[in-house]
Amino acid sequence: MTKKLATLFATATALLLAASPTTVAAQRVGTRTAIDYAGGGGIRDWHAEDERSIYIMDRMGKWYHATFSHRCARLPNSGTVYFETDALGRFDDFSQVHTSWGTCQVESIVRSHAPAAKGGRRAG
Repeated sequence: MTKKLATLFATATALLLAASPTTVAAQRVGTRTAIDYAGGGGIRDWHAEDERSIYIMDRMGKWYHATFSHRCARLPNSGTVYFETDALGRFDDFSQVHTSWGTCQVESIVRSHAPAAKGGRRAG
C-alpha cells in the first residue's frame, strides 16, 4: 500500500507542476515566463538596459528581462514608468510599459540574473 501511495503522490505532483508551468519556468534563468502578481506593487525595481529591453525585479527580489517589439523611445531617460498588467495582475508577453513618451509593447519576458549596472528606478 505504501508503494501505491508514493506512486499516486508522485503522479499528483507531476500533474500539478505541469498545470503551472510559470511556477517551474520562473525558477530557471533564460526561460520564458511571466511575473505573477505584478500589479498593485508586485514590481519593486527596474533598470532600462537600452531602448529595446528592460530588467524588472519582482517583490520577491527575482529579476526578469523583457524585450520590446519595437524601440521604446527614451526609456533609459525615463524617471518613472507604468507597468500595465492583465486583469489578474500578470505581467507577460501581452503587457505594456508606459513612459511619458509613449507605450512599449512587450515581446518576450524571461527569468534573468540581476543587471550588471543596477541603477534601477522605483516602479511608478
